[in-house]
Amino acid sequence: MLCLEAVALLLIRNGSHAKAAHLFGATDALRQAIATPRTHDSGEQYRASLATCGDALGEAAAATAFAAGLASASEQAIADAFAWIDHPVA
Repeated sequence: MLCLEAVALLLIRNGSHAKAAHLFGATDALRQAIATPRTHDSGEQYRASLATCGDALGEAAAATAFAAGLASASEQAIADAFAWIDHPVA
């Protein structure tokens, strides 16, 4: 999960806010599935990153991307992260 969240942070830096929000949703689903909460520090960074996505996309679009990630299969989220690393286009 930490690696996927790191990819989401890189996506934000690349201007790919919808992909980042999607990936954050997928990591939330993984965290829920294995009952692994975020630490205090990582939670603050997570909330700030989601706010950045909301600012860039608009709250509704960011929420839609997040929800799509939340509903995606973990295998697909991992495959998407690898694809986005291989082809980092916004």
